[in-house]
Amino acid sequence: RRMMATLEEERQMVSQLEEELEGAKGALAAAQRRQREQGATLAAAAAATGEAEARAGALEVQIGAAEAKATDWKRRCEAAEAANEALRSAHVDQMSRAMTAAEEERRQAAGGAGKAAGKVAK
Repeated sequence: RRMMATLEEERQMVSQLEEELEGAKGALAAAQRRQREQGATLAAAAAATGEAEARAGALEVQIGAAEAKATDWKRRCEAAEAANEALRSAHVDQMSRAMTAAEEERRQAAGGAGKAAGKVAK
């Protein structure tokens, strides 16, 4: 009888331990599920970070190209302004020479007319 009671106690203990084991297995499965979900979240975050870094790199390249174009256009504008100034200066010089030549012709014509008038008067 005593052995039967001990056997029954052992069976109850085994049953209790089996219940605890099932609970532990459930907790382990839940923990593994959470770990997989977190891993997927981390992988998604890493992928998003990689995409953002790639986009930032592409933008840096575009910015560099835009800056190079702006520098080129600035150089072209400065060259065009210098050419315009040279043309303007040459035009002013040409106009000045033309006016000087016209003035000289007028003087010569006036001098020639004066001489002719003087000869006619004599």
